[in-house]
Amino acid sequence: ILSESYILTGAQCFDNIRDNLFAANVTIFAGVHRRSHSDAIVREVDQIILHPQWNNSRLGDDHDIALLHLVEPLDFSTTYR
Repeated sequence: ILSESYILTGAQCFDNIRDNLFAANVTIFAGVHRRSHSDAIVREVDQIILHPQWNNSRLGDDHDIALLHLVEPLDFSTTYR
């Protein structure tokens, strides 16, 4: 988690949908280690930004970075257990 509205992840997570990122239905589950936990903070993603030099090369993981913009920001003022 970078901020209330942005999540940093790997670009490789989106290789299967790279050709249609705008139509991707991506959701994040914050505050838990497993999606099945009932206390997860769920947010929809409205924008996926891949590093422009990411190319999924088998020679290395250079530029394997993606930013996710959340539709609704996380609330850092709330304490979650």
